Formats: sequence, C-alpha cells, structure tokens
Amino acid sequence: MKYAHIYLAASFNHGSAQNIDIITRAICDTLVNTCGADQTAKDTCATATAAASAAKKGTGEQADAFNAAFGITTNFVAVTAIDNQGNAVAGTGTGAGTGAGAGGDGAGSSATDSATTPVETGSNNAGGGGAAGAGGAGEFGSCTVPQIEFGVGFDNRKETSFQPADLGALPFPPMCFVIC
Repeated sequence: MKYAHIYLAASFNHGSAQNIDIITRAICDTLVNTCGADQTAKDTCATATAAASAAKKGTGEQADAFNAAFGITTNFVAVTAIDNQGNAVAGTGTGAGTGAGAGGDGAGSSATDSATTPVETGSNNAGGGGAAGAGGAGEFGSCTVPQIEFGVGFDNRKETSFQPADLGALPFPPMCFVIC
C-alpha cells in the first residue's frame, strides 16, 4: 500500500516579530520559494512591503498598509501599540478598547484589551490564491492570499508584534489517502 498526503494550501508559517520587515520578507520569500506564485503576486508583495515600510513604524498602520496592497481591508491601526514593558505607546490605536473583533468577547475596555482584539474587516481568502480573490494581486499558487496581523500575545509576547495571518492552522489535519 502507498499513502499520499494532500495539503490543501501552503502557509506563511513564521513566528511573530516586532519588526514588520521580518514578516514581510518571510511572506515574500515563501511566495517565491514555496508557493509557485506568479510574477504579479511577487510584484504585489514588493509593493505591499514598501507600503508597510512607509507607514508609521511599530503600529497596526503597517499591517493595514501591507494588507491593502492585496485588496484586504483591516483596521489594525485601531490597536494600541504596547511596548516590551507592557505599557501603552502614546499616540497609537484608538484607545476605544471595544473588545470586538477577532476573538473578542465584547467585554474589554482597556488599551491592552484593544491591542489583543484587532478588528478585521476583510478576509484572508484562506481558500487559496487567485487574482479574483485578491483584487487582481496575482496568482498565489499553493498559498493563501498574504495577510499580516498586529496585536498582543502572539508567541506569548506581552508587547504588540506582527505575524502572518495564515500560520498553517487548517481546521483539520492533512488528509491521508490509501492509493491502491
């Protein structure tokens, strides 16, 4: 008997980083080396990286700028940046702390709560790449549309950091079929 593993989509499996450049490089390198993305997708990744670099450093604005290049609307600029001592960084986020959004329970009210519950208004198109799903940003081959998150608690950090939205956590393990 032979077994075959079928992976539905590659991912951008990389830990979090305080510097978005580390994450953008990992994502763009994955598009080139693993996904089989077309030139348009690679060029869009370079454009997204430049947009993130031009945004306010160390804030959700950088993630929003990167995501926008792929046609994804997010609102990580609303997340209050937290330094490595656990203190809110003045002049960042909305401070509203609604507790709504990805994983929110609706009960938050502090700057830290708003940093751990970023609001996403778009989709990461986890079903796979494609020009239609990413606003004409290219074909992503075996990968999902690139997207970056910004928040507190990634990799057990107490400060805000960036990470790819798709870390490869599929809702089920890769399927294994018996080939006769």
